[in-house]
Amino acid sequence: MVKFTFYKVNSYFDDRQNKTLEQLEERQGWCKYTYDKFEANQEKAKLHMVRGMSAQQCLTCTCGKWETNKIPYSHLITVYAKYNHNPTEFVDHFYLVSERYHSNEPIFQPLKDRIEWSEPAERRTVIPNPRLISEKGRPKSTRIRNEMDDEDKELPTSLWIENGPKSKCGLCRQEGHNRHRCPTRSVESTSRGAT
Repeated sequence: MVKFTFYKVNSYFDDRQNKTLEQLEERQGWCKYTYDKFEANQEKAKLHMVRGMSAQQCLTCTCGKWETNKIPYSHLITVYAKYNHNPTEFVDHFYLVSERYHSNEPIFQPLKDRIEWSEPAERRTVIPNPRLISEKGRPKSTRIRNEMDDEDKELPTSLWIENGPKSKCGLCRQEGHNRHRCPTRSVESTSRGAT
């Protein structure tokens, strides 16, 4: 599978290099993608109209297409035509066929088989960081508390909090005990057999 992938990628670059050589022999200046894009932008430019604009403002546009693609698009081509500039001068050199040819010049060195790899001079043992090992139990909160958290202590919502609301007796409505431990409770009224 690795060999298949290697040869497939290698053949892709080989095909690309051959196409680039053909384009160089035909004396094409730009890649086909750039040429098609530029032609489409020239057709679109015929639909645009330039109103008042200075020559210094035509260096860039707010839509950002030229800054992104480095190919003059319809807005810029229209402005360049008004001020008698050649829009082909503003195509980035990256799109030249000669640049594409030189980008494929380096030779790919394939990896050797794993058997042929040399042993490293020094073997390193990975030791885990003890501070990053999680402890048992519920993790402690790492949130930094501020004055807004103090308000929560004044108005707790849980009955299990120390400063929370105390339970009230169902009989006398006083805090500190419940109906089973109420001091005012009569023994007869709570016994099951009593009427």
